[in-house]
Amino acid sequence: MVVKVANNAFGTLAGNLTSSQTTITLAAGQGARFPVLQPGDWFWGTLNNAANNIEIVKVTALAGDALTVLRGQDNTAGLAWTAGDKFELRTPAALFHDYLDIATFNATIAPLFTGIIALWSGSVATIPAHWHLCDGTTGTPDLRNRFIVGAGSTYAVAATGGAATYSLTVSQLPAHGHGVSDPGHAHSVYDPGHGHGISDPGHVHGVNDPGHVHGWSDGSAQVYAYSGGGSGLSGGSTVNRGTSMNAASANISIAAHGTNISILGAGSNIGIYGAGTSISIQNTGSGSSIENRPPYYALAYIMYTG
Repeated sequence: MVVKVANNAFGTLAGNLTSSQTTITLAAGQGARFPVLQPGDWFWGTLNNAANNIEIVKVTALAGDALTVLRGQDNTAGLAWTAGDKFELRTPAALFHDYLDIATFNATIAPLFTGIIALWSGSVATIPAHWHLCDGTTGTPDLRNRFIVGAGSTYAVAATGGAATYSLTVSQLPAHGHGVSDPGHAHSVYDPGHGHGISDPGHVHGVNDPGHVHGWSDGSAQVYAYSGGGSGLSGGSTVNRGTSMNAASANISIAAHGTNISILGAGSNIGIYGAGTSISIQNTGSGSSIENRPPYYALAYIMYTG
């Protein structure tokens, strides 16, 4: 059973019609303008004339240009009509009653809507009947403060996750630099003084004396005095005969000799005191979390529960 509708379906009466007749005959060929009816189907027709009289009928069968009807429908009365009066397929209130019949709706349409979630632009206090705020009660999921993502191979139905904000880890930080603060510093020096011992084992020098002579004269006689090895006058002897002694080089030399003097090692005991550098690496960034949401507009999610 289906209620039928059509655009531009109209015609005129082929003959007069009493207020009780249940067959309406249209002018030749006009029946094709109206919906084809299967058993149990129907459509609503409207009779009207120049005097603005109106009668609504329910057409339950159509054969050529002849329509089988129920007269005086949708709060109208059966009237008498004349040939040439209009017959049209309009949209009367009865059509909406057919679609919105509560019993029919609950039995056939409501189950199709049950579980459907929609966005509601009104206030939570004005949510329509049979719809409920998705707040985790009355069989609804809690969608408050949530974005929706399509379920699939990555996200199972009813899976939850995500965060409003996010803090980066060290490995996710971009390359950056840090300022260094170095006020400078100094080290104190401890020096108690120290001495070095001297090793001097003593040493001697050898003397080379090849010997020498002094010439002297006494009148015509010449006497030589020897100094050094052998017999005769010793070096430095004086002969007082009114004579003179000539000068002569001694050729004595002292041989070089190492002293073997050494300076002993000694610890200095000098120490450098430790000192704090006060160097510090300055912080970069505040560690604040970052916004993790796209631009948004908040509406209430509501679900039809029947």
